[in-house]
Amino acid sequence: MKQVDFIIAGAGASGLSLLHRMMNHPFFASSSILVVDQSLEPNTEKTWCFWSKDEDPYGYGSMLEHSWASLSVGSPSVHKREEIAPYTYHCLRSETFSKTILDQANHAPNVTLLAATIESFDQKGSLAVVKTSQGDFSGSWCFQSVFAKKAHNQTSSDIALIQHFTGWEIQTSIPVFDPTTALLMDFDTLQGNGLTFMYALPFSPTETLIECTLFSKSRMDEPFYEKSIASYIQKEFNLKEGDYAITRKETGNIPMATTRYAATLNERTLCMGQWAGHTKPSTGYTFSRIQTQVDQVIPQLVRGATPTPSGQSPARFRIYDLMLLSILDHEPANGLPIFDKLFRRNSIHDILRFLDESSHLGQELWIFSRLPYAPFFRSMARHPLKILQGGS
Repeated sequence: MKQVDFIIAGAGASGLSLLHRMMNHPFFASSSILVVDQSLEPNTEKTWCFWSKDEDPYGYGSMLEHSWASLSVGSPSVHKREEIAPYTYHCLRSETFSKTILDQANHAPNVTLLAATIESFDQKGSLAVVKTSQGDFSGSWCFQSVFAKKAHNQTSSDIALIQHFTGWEIQTSIPVFDPTTALLMDFDTLQGNGLTFMYALPFSPTETLIECTLFSKSRMDEPFYEKSIASYIQKEFNLKEGDYAITRKETGNIPMATTRYAATLNERTLCMGQWAGHTKPSTGYTFSRIQTQVDQVIPQLVRGATPTPSGQSPARFRIYDLMLLSILDHEPANGLPIFDKLFRRNSIHDILRFLDESSHLGQELWIFSRLPYAPFFRSMARHPLKILQGGS
């Protein structure tokens, strides 16, 4: 069995974020690091977005595809655009992110990249053990993002929806799009078998990514997404088929669930990312929460302390997520009126602060006071035990 200092099992957003911080911190220059995953080819399928107050967020500034100082939102009764200072909305392509970090790793003498199937995790004394198709490896600590372990058994009051989408990246021959403003959500569109909205990231006057996204239990047939995107492009930009070229497509399914996951697999193996519960249940945003965990773990390792999982969201935010998911699950028709009033009666800046969980209780009560009450009270009645347990 080969021994290293640290094992990173999984080369997705979580594993590569941790590796990036390690490679750029002098403390780890003499540490041996093994990164293992079934494939170490750069991921070309995803586009990650997040908002931040930092000019060089998480040290990824050179990797960013685009940034926007303004956002727009829409619903049947309101369409508005606002500057979001002190926030900036950023887009990072998984291909750029993966390639940049893996290229750096290939030139780092203390980093080993191993393409292998991860078979199991174990612990022997004070060492984490990872069994792979290319042999067994041990390390002082293992950080894994490939295996999910529920913290408790699924119950009848757990909710499991998905945020599913299809996106087109399109290019036009004439300037059409406003690259200074990203579209966060526009619910003024054809509704499918769940709450449906459009999302758009204009990279230049002639290039944009447009996605059709739904909140429900299962995906629609692919023609629904494609028809919705084409219809939206024609309605909003007066572009018919033939006026633009589709240069790239992407699809995805993001879990929106109240399921709790174990923070560790054993005393030496820490869970990260989606399988550590870092996908925010009500929005699907994960990337920033991964960075929060990484920023917590690095200084703990430097101090020689036991790395501990990031704390879960405060109880009140878990309850907010639970209530919204319950409404989308049991009363999907009420989702649209809720977002309509949310956009009409609150600034985009205040909404981002709320979604970022950096608002205080008074600000949150102000937001809820301007939303329809009844659906939220009914959601609380459906899940009294979970409410009393703080949304867990």
